[in-house]
Amino acid sequence: MRRGLAALRDAAGWQSHMIITITLNPAVDETVEVDRLVTADTNRVVAIRRDIGGKGVNVARVLRELGYEPLAMGFAPGRFGGMIEEQLTDEGIGCDFIPYPGETRTNINIVDRSVHQSTVLAAPGPVVPPEAIDRLSRHLHRRIRRDTCLVFAGSMPPGMEVTFHAEALDRVQALGAMSVLDADGPVVEQVFALGAQPTILSSSELVTLVHGLGVPPGHLHVIEAHPRRASENTETLRRAVGHPGLSVVIAVRECVETVKRGKREKPSAAAGEVRP
Repeated sequence: MRRGLAALRDAAGWQSHMIITITLNPAVDETVEVDRLVTADTNRVVAIRRDIGGKGVNVARVLRELGYEPLAMGFAPGRFGGMIEEQLTDEGIGCDFIPYPGETRTNINIVDRSVHQSTVLAAPGPVVPPEAIDRLSRHLHRRIRRDTCLVFAGSMPPGMEVTFHAEALDRVQALGAMSVLDADGPVVEQVFALGAQPTILSSSELVTLVHGLGVPPGHLHVIEAHPRRASENTETLRRAVGHPGLSVVIAVRECVETVKRGKREKPSAAAGEVRP
C-alpha cells in the first residue's frame, strides 16, 4: 500500500471507493530506550512507549490522516487486539476485526542512545484457528463490492495460507474492483502461482516499471519510509493525492543489513584499507 496509495488516483472517481485494509498479523510495537545497551547485564530503561502496529493498521491510520474513511479488517487476538481496535475506533477508523484465543504479538525495539542503534525482537504472532479464518473470509466476502479498494499489507500469522489472499483477490477482480498487495516475496510468488492478480503490486523494480509506463517525472515521488520522514512524507502524499492527473508515490528504505555492513566498514576505510 505504501507504494500504491497515490497510484489509485488513476482510477476514475476513486475518491468514492471504500478502502478496506487487511491486517492479518497485527502487533503492539514496544520501544525501549537505554543510555547504553550492555549484553548479559541489567540495563536501566530511560524511556518506554507502546504503539499499535501492523502494516494494514498503519495504512488505515495514514488514510484517515489524509481525510479518507477506510475500514480496517483482520484479526485482533487477546487483550492487545482489543486495544488496537479501541484505539483505531477512537481515531475515527471503522473496524471489523475477528478476535480469537491467544495474544497479539509484541515487537520489542531496543534503542541504544549511545550509538543510535536499534535491536528489534519480532514475534511471529499466535496461530490462527480455522474458524477465525472462516469468519474473516465471510465478513470480507460480504463487504467487497465494485467500488471497493482492497489492501493486503503485512505478514501472515502462523496457521494462514496464501489461498486466503488469492480467493479475496479473485473476487475483487471478478467485480472489477481494485486491490493492492504489499507482502513479502514468497507470498507474492504463491499468489501469482494461484492465478490471482492484484491491481497494484509492490516490487523492487517498481521505479523502473513506472518510468517505463510514461509517468511524468515530476509526478513520480520516491520517499524514504522512515519515521523521521513522517511529516515530509505526509505532505508529499497530500500533494500527490491533490494532483488532478496521475501521480505515483513509491516508498523505499535501505536494507538494514546494508546499513549495518556500512557502519562496520567505516573504521577500516578511515585507516586507509581498500576494499574490493
